Amino acid sequence: MQPANPSGDSQARALAEIAQAIQRLNKACDQRHGLSITQWLVLRALVDRPAASPFVLAAALDIHPSTLTPMLARLEGKGFVFVAEDPRNLRRKMISITREGRRALGAASDGISALLRANAAQSRRLHAVRDWLNAIPG
Repeated sequence: MQPANPSGDSQARALAEIAQAIQRLNKACDQRHGLSITQWLVLRALVDRPAASPFVLAAALDIHPSTLTPMLARLEGKGFVFVAEDPRNLRRKMISITREGRRALGAASDGISALLRANAAQSRRLHAVRDWLNAIPG
């Protein structure tokens, strides 16, 4: 039997609590505003990048394309994005925001921005946690 690692256990619990808090925040935003924070960011990115490929969109958001795929499917299911074949390469897709997506983005932006501004005092701590997580190998 290996001895417990209190420091490691504490960090693991903190990471699990952070993950749960992010899920709660995204769920609350989705219920109140019709978009999670991540979906809101995707739609904002599409406003600046009409007919973007999933690869370009993932790179712009600094997320892995496999993370983006189910999110795009949810946004397409809500009618907020349109997925089309790239006429220059039928194996590639192009993602565009729809009118309904623009409407949802506009309606959600004030509420989500206000929520984030209300917690701006914690921004430095949030960035420190992000930097710490990004420094973990793997």
